[in-house]
Order: sequence, then structure tokens, then C-alpha cells
Amino acid sequence: MKHLLFSISIIGSIINWSDEDVPNSGFGKITRVGIYSDGDLYQCVFQRNKIYNPRWTSNSWAKLHNPNASPDVVSNFHPDGPQAIYINYTSGENNVIRYNEFFSDNGNKYNDVIGGSTNASYTGFLGGDSDIYGNYVANAFDDAIEADGGNRNMRIWNNYIEDTYTAISNTPTSIDPLYIWRNVSGQSYRPPGSKFGQYGNFIKMGTSNSDNANWMNGNVYIFHNTIFQNSNGGFGGLGTRLNSDNFPSNRIIRHCYTQNNIFEVRDPNSINSISIRSGSDPNFDNNYDYDLLNANYPNGYEINGISNQVPTYNNPGFEFNTKTGNFFLTNNSYGFDNRIIIPNFSYVYNGNATDMGVYENGDLPLVYGINATTVEFPLDDTLYINEQNNTYNYQIYPNPANNILKISTNTNTVLTNYVIRNTLGQKVLSGTLNSNLEIKIDHLNSGIYFTEISNENQSITKQFIKK
Repeated sequence: MKHLLFSISIIGSIINWSDEDVPNSGFGKITRVGIYSDGDLYQCVFQRNKIYNPRWTSNSWAKLHNPNASPDVVSNFHPDGPQAIYINYTSGENNVIRYNEFFSDNGNKYNDVIGGSTNASYTGFLGGDSDIYGNYVANAFDDAIEADGGNRNMRIWNNYIEDTYTAISNTPTSIDPLYIWRNVSGQSYRPPGSKFGQYGNFIKMGTSNSDNANWMNGNVYIFHNTIFQNSNGGFGGLGTRLNSDNFPSNRIIRHCYTQNNIFEVRDPNSINSISIRSGSDPNFDNNYDYDLLNANYPNGYEINGISNQVPTYNNPGFEFNTKTGNFFLTNNSYGFDNRIIIPNFSYVYNGNATDMGVYENGDLPLVYGINATTVEFPLDDTLYINEQNNTYNYQIYPNPANNILKISTNTNTVLTNYVIRNTLGQKVLSGTLNSNLEIKIDHLNSGIYFTEISNENQSITKQFIKK
């Protein structure tokens, strides 16, 4: 489709597609996909589809797609084969991929499962102001979700991903923000002999190309995700690494922020869980903190993180037949009941604080795919209250605000304490409000901030935007 300017919804099943004849290479083609778009795509919803079992497989990173290509060139091993959804070169917006199941149980693998082009650009998959959520994504020799390129207000959340090399790719993000939250990555696999190792990574971010690094101007926010090893308190799982393998010294990462994630990587001794370059470091404006990690990380990061530890879960695992996941921490696990609230991303907690990772202990397991009935959104900010009495409330305005942030309360409180934090959780303003209930914010940079207003008994956090 070219330049689609109206809203559509695609629902159904696509099975055993692609060329009927055996390709000369023995592998499928990237242009033979379940759903394909080449051009600007607007207001399209792809929901409750089963797109599975392509007729031909992709090559892996261990095999040449073209048998006549030079084996001395690593890029000649790049997987090239079928995809479930391929959205190419779109500058469109307001597209949604939700409650789908993308997999293959006939032995044929995808290249990427869902994704598009191009990397170093202001276009790419899936277009601005778009969402990918509630999906089951599996069985690729490369990326499960390839969100490379623009990523202007792109949101990837509540997906379960397994049996792929890379779970989520964003290389690079040129327009911000890109939000990646509450996703679970399970088993990672590549055949023996693969050019980049036999298992891959949860996030492929940044770039090893210095030219592409000039496109890395967008912020990436990674909150409440879980790398699941299924080892339940021990090493030796089948899950992923954190960032791209074999790139501990040359991946360039900028404008990346992580909080409240469980980064239990497959081999804690093989690679820094967050890449950094030695010598002249081109990485900048990154903040990794409040995460649970079992591997090394660069000095100066994860100041409030839990390092060199692993989580323990209560009857963990994923049930394929029902597409149901269970990743609840036990009440004696590292990361249980001791993380900070990220408004609009942390759910209302059961206990003294929110849990790390995807699920809050005590909630119901989440069902992915075509039978998903609900998505658990964060509840209203007014429920983040430290006491049972919830009579205290307040509003902030205007929002977005420019020079002055005004407060209105539902009480006659004269003195009210306030703290304003940025998206990294860093305190940028604090004090006591007088009866005017106004805060000067003219010196703050433009962006998203969180205001915590409290009296002697309660505290409530709300979000606002500084123009």
C-alpha cells in the first residue's frame, strides 16, 4: 500500500504464505511477508491476528543466504527471509499492532518477525505516535521487533518474546521519545557457528557505525522490563544478554535511561551488561539506575541499583497453549517491594513499594496474543498514597507549563511540601508551598517532570510537561 491516509483494522489468520516454488537459495525472501506496506501508513490497527508458519525459512547468521556470496564478508550472513509484518520507509503515524501471535511451529524461522526500514533516518517502523503491545512474538533468526529509525513517541510494551536472537532493536533512535516497558524476553537462540555468537540480546541499541551515530538524537526510556532466564535464582538460563553481543567495546549508545528493570543476563562473565567504550568515549547522556543486574556494568552507573544478584520467582514460566506468563518475584527476592515509582509506568503497588521487572506480586498473570482480554494500565496517580486515608488530592496546571506551575488542593492546607523530579528520578526542585501554591519553573529545561505534593500524612505524584 502507498500513502494510506485512512483508518483500517486487519483481523484474521495468515498461514503458509510466500512463494510456492522452492527459491534457488533454499531460503525465503524478505519481501514475502504476511502483511507488507511500502510507503506512508496512517491510523492502521493490526489486531488479534495469527500470522504463523511461513512456507520457507530464513538463513541464520551461520549460513550464507546466497551460496555464491563471499564468506569473508560478515554482512553476507545477515538473515534474509520471511517476516510477519514489514512496514517499510513510513513517515506515517498513529498505527497499532496489538494482541497478535507471530510464530512458527513448522521449523521455518523468520528473518525479523515485525519491523521495517530504514535505520539511519527520520522514517522507519512503525511511524510516530504508534504502539506495539500485548503480542506474542517468536521464532526469528534476527530481531523479534525491529523498531529502527525515527521512533517519534513510539511505545513498545507488554509483549512476550522468545526463541529469537534479538528481542527489541532500536538502532538508532533519531526522534524521541521511544518507550520500552514491561516486556519479557525469554529464550534466545542462534545455531552453532553464527557470526555473532550462539545467543543474543534483549535490546539492540546504539550503533557500531560512527556515521549512524550522528542520527542518535532521540531519548530512549527502558522501564520495568524482565530478561527471563528460567533458572530461578541460579545461572545457566537460556535467555538473552542485555545489549548486543560481541560489541562490548564499539557500540555507541546515547540518550538512554533505564529504571526498575530485571537485567538477568545469560552469562554474567562474558560481557558488560551495558556497553561502554574504552579510551575516548562517544557515549553520553545515559543514565542506568535502579535496576537489578547479575553482571558487570560501567563505573558510575547503577548507583541505586542491585548488582551481582539474581531474582527468584514464584512458579515462573510461560505457557504456550494459553499464552500466559508468570514472572512474579517471591517476597524474599532481590528487587521485591523496594523500587521507586515511575508515574505512568509503575502500577499501583501491593506493599511498601513497587516491584522490579514486569509484574507486581499479587496481580493476575497477563495473557498475550489473540485471547488477551485486558492490558493492565497504570492506575491514576492519585492512588499513589502512603496512608489508607485518600481524602487528600491536588491538581497541577497549566499542563504543559511554562514559567509557573500552579497547585490546587481539595483541602484548606496552607503549607504543602513539594519535590519535582526529572525522568531519571533526580530531584530538581523542592520546598514548602505558601498559600499561593505556585512554583517557579522557568529555569527548568523542556521535558517531562514529576511533582510529588505531600502533607503530614500523605503524598501524591503527578506528571507535567515543561514547555
